[in-house]
Amino acid sequence: MVRLLELAKLGRHFSAFVTLQDEHQLVQSGIYENIRHPRYLSLLLAAPGFALVFASALVGPILLVTLVFVTKRIRQEESLLESRFARNSANIDGRTGALLPRIG
Repeated sequence: MVRLLELAKLGRHFSAFVTLQDEHQLVQSGIYENIRHPRYLSLLLAAPGFALVFASALVGPILLVTLVFVTKRIRQEESLLESRFARNSANIDGRTGALLPRIG
């Protein structure tokens, strides 16, 4: 569900690559009001989920590899966003959680 909300909100601006398009705008509504990286949250939930469904001993290694990948991509994306958009945006300055909503 997280993945579907993200894809619906980004529409044609979705890319599997860490890149911005010329007319790209920072999305701060929908699921992005609360979570900066819903795509990576969905990966962290899905990867070990598949291993658990199939009762695989690979749950730990899959989660670890996914976490390393997600951490690297979040850093790359946030650096790109900071270079293109103002630091005062809620999606960049930390008022929203990277992977989980902030409470309070």
